[in-house]
Amino acid sequence: MINDTCGHAAGDDLIRQIAWLIRNQLDSSAILARLGGDEFGILLSCKQPADALALAETMRKQIADLRFHWEGKAFIVTASIGVLTLDETLHSVGGTLSAVDQACYLAKDNGRNRVQHYRRDDREVSTRHGEMSWVERISAALDTSRFVLLAQQIRHIGPSASTTETDHFELLLRMVAPDGQWIAPMAFIPAAERYGLMPRIDRWVIARACRELGVLRKAGRAVPTCMINLSGVSVSDTSLADYINSCLDDNRLLGRHVGFELTETAAIGNLASASQLMARLRTLGCPISLDDFGSGMSSFSYLKALPIDYLKIDGTFVRDVTTDPVDFAVVEAIQRVARAMSIRTVAECVEDAAALNALVSIGIDFAQGFYVQKPIPLTQIGTLEHLERASPEALSAPTRMTAP
Repeated sequence: MINDTCGHAAGDDLIRQIAWLIRNQLDSSAILARLGGDEFGILLSCKQPADALALAETMRKQIADLRFHWEGKAFIVTASIGVLTLDETLHSVGGTLSAVDQACYLAKDNGRNRVQHYRRDDREVSTRHGEMSWVERISAALDTSRFVLLAQQIRHIGPSASTTETDHFELLLRMVAPDGQWIAPMAFIPAAERYGLMPRIDRWVIARACRELGVLRKAGRAVPTCMINLSGVSVSDTSLADYINSCLDDNRLLGRHVGFELTETAAIGNLASASQLMARLRTLGCPISLDDFGSGMSSFSYLKALPIDYLKIDGTFVRDVTTDPVDFAVVEAIQRVARAMSIRTVAECVEDAAALNALVSIGIDFAQGFYVQKPIPLTQIGTLEHLERASPEALSAPTRMTAP
């Protein structure tokens, strides 16, 4: 913040002040180094870990009390400190620095301006270590295209009188392990989100989806609408719409061939950016879906501000729609509001015929889930024999239900 508002000369001056403040707390046996940017490292000779922790806390308080002044502006400064005890379990300098780095990051994650002691058996440390190990794997997978796109059908279940509605697909991402096994996104997406890799992943998916759909077009096969999930970070990327447009043009696709799903949290958390991106995508002809709708239930008031085509109802309400009267009522309420606003609804996580029939009775427009169709490779969506559809009998509308 200081670099951005006052310039790098001010930032350099702050670094010098912090260095002297830390140096004045250390005895002659300690080694102080600047590791880069705003990071310092200290090697202490202490008999007890408690001594190092006490010293770290003293430095933290002194830095917090510091007021950095520059050209009439005053800034509060804080430090996040990781402390590691050197013992026989540490076998290399690299491993040692990585461990204390994890402790420092945990101090930031837990609110900053605090001291975090590294303990190998700490659950938070284990989680952090696991996430950091994913970063290298994700980066390597992006560099070598070790990802695969699956497509899951979103099937129209609305009134048969409607002739304008067509089935479409959601694209699902899997990482390909060195042994060829597919890795589910929940194994690596949290690390990608934490370490800023989601924009690269989103762009990889967009480019690959357009390329594979372009292959379908060249082969003379029907090109359906495929919905791509966008992360919250990408929602704020002002150059993303231009990138999407170039991918469409490069593969001679129409905007309607590629749609985008934004989670309710991402859209409302970045409302201005989301509205601008949605409006631009609309001009390209790309359909827009608001995903996981209903998880917050405060979002009804935002619907008028967002140019969307589909509301995707959160699966937590759909799974028990036949057994839980509250879930049934929530789904029904979302459907009524969406219908009044001419927005189509999609129910995800449809896992059996009973749930599908309940959704039909409510008037939901589209259904998605393992009962409707299991995910298949994107390259296979033009061949109907690969689609595992629900039976026609299961899609016939039952007598209208007022409660499960």
